[in-house]
Amino acid sequence: MNEEELARQRLFEKWVKKKSWSIHDAACLFLSIDPESEVSGPELERLQQGMQLAIDGDDLKIINSTSIGDHVLEPLVVFQWARRTGVSLPPALVALMEFIMKITMSSGSEPIPTFETPVKGGTKDVENVLGGCLAVVTNFPEECKGRGGKMKVELILKMLTKHAEILFDDGYPVLSSTAIRDIVTNWVQKLS
Repeated sequence: MNEEELARQRLFEKWVKKKSWSIHDAACLFLSIDPESEVSGPELERLQQGMQLAIDGDDLKIINSTSIGDHVLEPLVVFQWARRTGVSLPPALVALMEFIMKITMSSGSEPIPTFETPVKGGTKDVENVLGGCLAVVTNFPEECKGRGGKMKVELILKMLTKHAEILFDDGYPVLSSTAIRDIVTNWVQKLS
C-alpha cells in the first residue's frame, strides 16, 4: 500500500465512524476527497445535486436538515443509495462500508462494537485497536485468515504489531496485551 492509498484508507476509516454525513461529506467521500478540504468542481456539484434530487423525490432519506440544503444523512443509507443508483465508489470505501453493514444488526442501529467488560484505557484506545483491526482485515485479508478461511485472532494481532507504526498515529494504544487480545477476540466473534 503506497502513501496515497494509506492516506485515503485513513480518511475513509475516520469518516465511516461518524453517525452522520452532510450531502457535501458524502459526495466528497464518494470522490475520494477529504470533506474537510476546501474543494469544489463540476463532478462534486453534480453528485451533490443528484443527492438533493433524490432527497426531494423521497428516494434518499435524511435524518434532519440543519439549514436549507444542508441535510444530515445516515452514512449507510446514503452509501446504499449510491450503490443502488450506480454511483462509482472507491473500492476502499466500499470494503469498509460493506464490513460495517455486515456487522451492523440493522440499518438503524449503531455500527458496533460494544464491550460488556470494561477495558482499562480510554475509549480512544479501544477505537484505535478496532480501527487497526478493520484496516488490517481490509488491506491484508489473506494474512488474517487461517487455513479454514476464517479470521484468526493471532494472525490479526500479528498484523497489528507488524503495521503498528502506520496504523496508530497517536502511538500504540495504552492497553495491556491481554486487553488488546480481548478486544480483537470479541471483534472477531462478532464477525462470525
